[in-house]
Amino acid sequence: MSKRKWQPMPIMIMAQTILRERLGGFGAEMINCSKQREQLLELIKCTAITSECNSALLIGPRGSGKTTILKSILQELDQIKEVKNNLLQVHLNGLVQRDDRTALKEIARQINLENTLGDHVFVG
Repeated sequence: MSKRKWQPMPIMIMAQTILRERLGGFGAEMINCSKQREQLLELIKCTAITSECNSALLIGPRGSGKTTILKSILQELDQIKEVKNNLLQVHLNGLVQRDDRTALKEIARQINLENTLGDHVFVG
């Protein structure tokens, strides 16, 4: 085995640069997703304003822009006072919270409902 440090090939660097330029940065409009983005924005907005119970599942391969779209929507909704006052964000990571128990504990921690006894989380 060689002890040489791995370095990306110039063609890989060029491909990554081109993809970043074409896909844009945070908050950029995603290619061919404007209709879906607007639907998700309205769903979250109506949920926050009218206290409806809605769910949405964003599906796509890694790096397809799921998090970018959601962050840009939340950033836009953060400018609306009525939404900002009613919206509670909880961030989970499937690599860290691998089961329901750890996910619920993290949700309780983030919304300051940490009243635990042993392995149980009690929400008042």
